[in-house]
Amino acid sequence: MLFEYPLGCRSATNYIYVEVPGLTELPGGNYYYAFNPWESNAYHGDNHYGTQKLIDLVKNVADTYVAAFPAADKLYVYDASLLRGGVIDVNRDWKKPFPGHDTGIDADISKKMVPLENRKKLLEIMCANADTYSEQDVLGEASYFHIRVLATKTGALTDGFAEDIRPIVKCCTGNEINPGALEACISTQTLTR
Repeated sequence: MLFEYPLGCRSATNYIYVEVPGLTELPGGNYYYAFNPWESNAYHGDNHYGTQKLIDLVKNVADTYVAAFPAADKLYVYDASLLRGGVIDVNRDWKKPFPGHDTGIDADISKKMVPLENRKKLLEIMCANADTYSEQDVLGEASYFHIRVLATKTGALTDGFAEDIRPIVKCCTGNEINPGALEACISTQTLTR
C-alpha cells in the first residue's frame, strides 16, 4: 500500500504476519471444558489452541482423571494459547503472557473445580505426563495448575518460569510429586479471578 504525503513524500507500508505454526484448537471433550473466564473481555479472544502434544496431554490427563474418579465433574481448562500464539492481552497492557502460553505448550487446569480429596491423584496424573506448576494462592488470582509438555526431569524450573515474578511452585520432580511442594500444589484459597 502506497501513501502520498504533502510535499511529494511517499511512504510504503508492509505487513508481516507472525505466528506459531501448527497450533490447533482444543476440541470439545467428554471429560473437560474449554473455559474462558474472560469471555466478556473482547480483547482476550479465544485462547484454547496448542501444539498437538499439548492437545494430547490435556485429553490424556482428563481421560485418566475420569477413570480414577468416574463421578467427578469435568476438568476446566482455562488458558492455553491464542490461534496464532503470541501475547494474550487481557488488560490491554501487552505484558508477556505466562510462560508457554505464547507458544502453545502450556495449559491451565482449574483447581477450584476439583474436590480437595481428588487433587493429589490429579497431580500424580499430571506429574506422570508433564511439568506441572502451581501458583501459590494470590488474592484476586484464580487457582490452577499450569501443565507444560516439556519436562525437565531435574526438578529445575523450565524456561520462562525461573524469571516469573509470581509465587510459582514446581509440583513435580521427574515424573513424581515433589513431596515438599504437595501442600502448596493442591491447596486453594481464592475462588475468583
